[in-house]
Amino acid sequence: MQPFDQRILRRHRKIGTSGMMDRVVQKERRMRGTQWRMWSAAALVGGMLTGVSTGALAQGAPDEEKAAAPDMHELASRFNATRVKKDYSYIHRPPGDKVVEQPDMDRLLFWTKGGQPDGYAQRRGDSVIYYDAGGQAVRVQRLAPGEGD
Repeated sequence: MQPFDQRILRRHRKIGTSGMMDRVVQKERRMRGTQWRMWSAAALVGGMLTGVSTGALAQGAPDEEKAAAPDMHELASRFNATRVKKDYSYIHRPPGDKVVEQPDMDRLLFWTKGGQPDGYAQRRGDSVIYYDAGGQAVRVQRLAPGEGD
């Protein structure tokens, strides 16, 4: 028995209700078990309602080192507030593609005649990086000093 149960039992024995005391102690134990089950169930339901799954807790946070490359639709939706004319003659254009310039980002978007994204080219420092429609780098073009200025 637990110390709390023994104290109650001693108090009731002094009064002379020992047979009844066993029933009281058993009832208190059942009540504690019921309360524990109720709180456990409430915590489980609360966890399910908040959307926290045990799989998500076990996996941890996603890798933040691996940044997702932007897709063509996201890049094309950005509005260029300043319309700047730049010379992009040094960037190779796929034949037959429609070219959309984003001069503030030093980027050219390539679209097929059917309206599907075909990739983009972006200048970074002294090189131009070509990406496919999925955002994966496919080619790097090194620029000579003074080229593309």
